[in-house]
Order: sequence, then structure tokens, then C-alpha cells
Amino acid sequence: EGQLQKRDGTVFWGLFSSYLNAADEYIEGVIADISDRKLAEVALQTSEERLRLALTSANQGLYDINMKTGEIVVNPEYASMLGYDLATLHTTRNEWLESVHPDDRESVVKASDACISGEVPNYQAEFRQRTQDGQWKWILSVGKIVAWNESGEPIRALGVYTDIDDRKQAEAALQASEAELRALFSAIPDPLCIFTADGQLICAIQGNPSYGEEYTGKTVHQLYAKEQADEFLHYIQQAVRTQQVLTVEYSQWIAGREIWFSARIAPIQHEQVIWLARDITLQK
Repeated sequence: EGQLQKRDGTVFWGLFSSYLNAADEYIEGVIADISDRKLAEVALQTSEERLRLALTSANQGLYDINMKTGEIVVNPEYASMLGYDLATLHTTRNEWLESVHPDDRESVVKASDACISGEVPNYQAEFRQRTQDGQWKWILSVGKIVAWNESGEPIRALGVYTDIDDRKQAEAALQASEAELRALFSAIPDPLCIFTADGQLICAIQGNPSYGEEYTGKTVHQLYAKEQADEFLHYIQQAVRTQQVLTVEYSQWIAGREIWFSARIAPIQHEQVIWLARDITLQK
């Protein structure tokens, strides 16, 4: 292969094929114009480089699976994500599955089988995978079948790996924090509710004498007479606006009795407030 120049000065890529005719002492051959193929190769190399840069910047790995042999070819980002050296990393589908956390294998196989059978167009799964140093790392894998044989059987799959370990650890920490808060709230004997800035009840601690589950989602104007609802909404919006804890007193008729409450209304995130009320009827 080499570059040649046409009579009009145009440069093109040519493929030389020739042989020596020893009997007649001459060389015979042909030249084929392969400029289009060369342009396609350059475009492919450019596209692959852009993809590699995009995957690197997004901390994503790339895998290419031979569905017949089970061999998996990966890029450097995939290997480094799991703590391996690409030069020494060689893996197959069976070896890869062995590296998936035992508790996650069933869901991973189910998602893979659904994609291979054509039940779903893409494969997507979150799972823990063992790293080179024996630790478990959370991975998001997204892929699809890209080639089939004449019989319609899948022969090649491509996909990307994303490290979601930080996200999973943050989710676990959040769940633990929420569990602690629920335990703390459940230990509080006083009625406790959470309202939005618009006065909508979004949470009430179980056993609250003022609100049951059937009241969740209702607004203060659906729960109280207009005068008291306007007053309560004013308190809520004042706490949200000033980001200061507000203490108020009010009364409610419950089971035919007038019950007096002292409420502390504290702003929290997402323009919401915690409404903690204490029965002060005996003091009145």
C-alpha cells in the first residue's frame, strides 16, 4: 500500500499486487484505488479515540464479548477500575461471573439471559465485583448484542462499565441515617409531623393522635377550618422563610375535648418543616 499521484495531481492511496513472470522476464501487476477504505479507517480511528477519551473522562470501562468463545476484551479503564494491569488481565464470561458477588449473580444472569434471548433490547445491571485486592466494588454495567450469525444467534456484545461505588456507599449511609432518625422519632412521645412550605402533610409519626395515615398528603386547609389553617400555614411559611425555629401555642378539639399544644416548628431541607407538638392542657 502506498500513496500515488494521478495525472491531474490528485494524491490517492493505492494497493499494489504484482508477480514476476520469470519465463518472459517481466513483472505484471495491478493497482487498486483504496482511498475510500483508507478514509474509513481514519474516520474509525478518530471515532475510537474520541470514545476512548470520553470513557476515560467519565471513568468508564469498555468491554467486548465474543459470545461463542466467552472471551472478553477490555480497555485500560476497565482494568484499572478493578485494580488490574491490562497487560496481564485475561478473562472469560465464566471467570467474570465468578468474580461477581454471590448475592448478585442470580440477578446478573437473569438480566444477561433476557438480553441474549431478545426479551429486552439492552442489558443493564448493578452488582458488586471483586477487585484485584479482594475488595468488593459496585459496578453499573450497560451493554447490548451488536452482531448475530446467519442463524440469528448472538456472537458479539459490547458494553460499558461505570464505577458506582461512591454512590452506593452514599446511599447506604443515607439509609442508615434515615433508620436512625425513624428510631429517634418513634421514641418521641409527642405528636410529630412534617409539612411542606405549601402546608401539605407528608409524614406523621405513627400513633400521633392528631393525624393518621389517611391524612398524609392533605393540606392544612383540608385538615382544619380556614381560620386555623391560615394561621398554621403562616407559621410554616415563616419558619421556612426565616430558617428559624418558631414556638407557638394552639388548641384542637380531639374526641370531644379541647387539647392545648405548644408546638416547635423547625425548618429542614427541601423547604419543609418539622412540627413537634406537646400537650400542655394540664398547664392551661
